[in-house]
Amino acid sequence: MFRIDVDKLCWKQSKNFLKKSTTKFKDDENEYIAYGFVTVQIGKTTYECNAAVASTALYLLKSLMRDHIEGSEIAMLPSSIRAIIPDDDMQTVKIRSEAGSESIDWSIVHKPGNVELVLDDCSIEKVPAGEYHKEVIAFASKIEQFYNDCAPKAVPEDESLRLGYEAFWNEWRRRIAR
Repeated sequence: MFRIDVDKLCWKQSKNFLKKSTTKFKDDENEYIAYGFVTVQIGKTTYECNAAVASTALYLLKSLMRDHIEGSEIAMLPSSIRAIIPDDDMQTVKIRSEAGSESIDWSIVHKPGNVELVLDDCSIEKVPAGEYHKEVIAFASKIEQFYNDCAPKAVPEDESLRLGYEAFWNEWRRRIAR
């Protein structure tokens, strides 16, 4: 079994509000990374944490087409983002988290007809590929809806932020359309 959901979506400056369910976030046209309180169930294991959910959603979308090995790149549930680095083609990004963060990670390995989710205790949960795909798309769609419901983002003045954000959405749109 694999389930992932998010609530209490907000922007980075409101991240400390995630613990207060009655507090509404402040929308901000200059905040680019969505955060939220994520609950993940992988077999009998449940994770709950505050995470940079835009990154989680993008890396889950990436995992539909390729494996993700725990510790080899950004964690699946990163607690904070340091940089979004576009590739030269502006169609893909690498996301870097802040050092020492309290992130949660697991491996995602594709097998014929299944996706294996490998936890840090080496337990393996086999999920039918179609079920995994459906759960990833539902989660990513929820994050995208949050962006669509918020104020349009200002074009970042910082060139590296602007290029990273543009490439992020280029990759997102390409992957979610598959």
